[in-house]
Amino acid sequence: MRLALPSLVVFFYIAASLIAFMPWRLPVKVIAGGVLLVVCLKYLIYEQIGGSFIAPDLPRALLLSLEVLYASAVILFFLLLIKDGAALVLWLSRWMGTSWRLPFSTTHRGAGIIAAAVLMALFGAWQSMSVPKVRTVEIRISKLPAYLDGFSIVQLSDLHIGMLLTKDWLQRVVEKTNALFPDVVALTGD
Repeated sequence: MRLALPSLVVFFYIAASLIAFMPWRLPVKVIAGGVLLVVCLKYLIYEQIGGSFIAPDLPRALLLSLEVLYASAVILFFLLLIKDGAALVLWLSRWMGTSWRLPFSTTHRGAGIIAAAVLMALFGAWQSMSVPKVRTVEIRISKLPAYLDGFSIVQLSDLHIGMLLTKDWLQRVVEKTNALFPDVVALTGD
């Protein structure tokens, strides 16, 4: 499984940087760590229970929940890297005589970072399930033959049709694409 190692790195870093420092009792930390481990191993769950790493056959609500929770964990990983980088810089500055510290208590800071990660993941999931917005880019090419002036290409990428992005979603994308009357439609990505 090619994504098991990065997912475990995310798990261990969040556990070491956040869960270990939260003022919770040990059983709460163990439960939080267990939930985080399950979330970080979503690809294994997809293969073992859903039957496929790429297109798991799981209920839509479960699949969407796992996607949002996993995205939250990945975002949380990066937010914690930023927090820990700032803490290191502040620690070095204190070593040089300043009294700067990270704001808020460990609990409030952790809760704020978790909330930010979950909100960003929810926004990302909402965006990914919406019909994409049209972005027009005009490209000027010198010495282009006159008959190609105004030639239009619609480029669509990463249309992951499955349990989350369904036939109805694809139909809306096709209708929006056709309404542009392109000369060519290019499907790129995986």
